[in-house]
Amino acid sequence: MPLDSLEFRTSLQKLLVGLILILVPLTVFGFYVAMQGDSHIRQASGENFRSLTLTAAESTSEFIARSVRDVSVIANTPGPVEAVVASNRQYERLPDEAVRTKIAAIDQTWETSATDGLSAKILTSDLAQQLRRVRELDPTLLKITLADVNGATVAATNRPGSYSQAGWESWRALSSAKSGAISVSDLR
Repeated sequence: MPLDSLEFRTSLQKLLVGLILILVPLTVFGFYVAMQGDSHIRQASGENFRSLTLTAAESTSEFIARSVRDVSVIANTPGPVEAVVASNRQYERLPDEAVRTKIAAIDQTWETSATDGLSAKILTSDLAQQLRRVRELDPTLLKITLADVNGATVAATNRPGSYSQAGWESWRALSSAKSGAISVSDLR
């Protein structure tokens, strides 16, 4: 039974050298394959993320463009234009400081009962009712506030937090720009 006792003898040094010559290239090859796989996974994930962000950007852009068109239609109808022109006329003969003082005085008492009459006028005017109908037709318009050149509220669908809109960042951006400027804010 010479085949039952097959023995293989070698020195420990030769065994270790052989294992190193076999295992090191296999390990390097394994690392290379793992790095290539990781690179491909990252690239595929990046492409998926890029396509998702492009889709979201397109839909957001379409939403903003549609909203700007809707607001432009509201702003260019005769009712709002006439109301703003009429509101602007009340300040024609007053110096700028007197206008700011008058608006600031109303704004300071805006949350009190002293301005309930003015608030009711702003919220119940024919123009305010037209604005509410527009908002009912387009529920993406949450609030509509119409202000004159000084930022004083002329009409609104909801009671504004303050009488003067001039304190809002979007108002400052619009008032410092030329006619026809657009400011998009508070996207949800």
